Amino acid sequence: MPRRFILKEGTKAMGAVQIMIGLIHSALGTLWIHWILLREDSSGSGPIPIIAVVIYSFLSSFFFINSGSSSVIQKPVTRYKLTLAIVMNSITICVTTLGIILLSTEIATFALNATTYNWSNMVGMLLLQYLLFCTILEMTIVIIIIQWVTRAFHHEKHTEESTSPSEISLSESLEITPRTTSISS
Repeated sequence: MPRRFILKEGTKAMGAVQIMIGLIHSALGTLWIHWILLREDSSGSGPIPIIAVVIYSFLSSFFFINSGSSSVIQKPVTRYKLTLAIVMNSITICVTTLGIILLSTEIATFALNATTYNWSNMVGMLLLQYLLFCTILEMTIVIIIIQWVTRAFHHEKHTEESTSPSEISLSESLEITPRTTSISS
């Protein structure tokens, strides 16, 4: 008989948010490609860091969507599904940590090299800030989901066939027995 676990209802919603953040990262990566093609000047942080940001946005999108879909756990909740959710979300923590380091470095480099305030520099900085904000949001959601899923391992749902002896004694002790009391005046 497979074991079943109690999981918070909000986990599905958080998984859906992870999927949406993954789609936002993909869209921001597409905007980065358009920004590279429309950029007027060749000054700035150079093509290598910008290509790293584009690769990160598409690669992180893949991991965010996969961890989100593993977090949207359908019933019955089993040990395999919970383990998959923990593994995928742990990988996503590593990706978001690398992303925060990469994006923070790129923002600092971009701010140092951008000497003029033209639309190209402002758009580049804005895209970097959106990517960083979404990455921090993803990391926060992943940490919450991992906590909820690990708590679900401790809250196992017992069925009638697999009732433990402690549950039987607890249910027997909770039965209400009628008592008669007499009121004396």
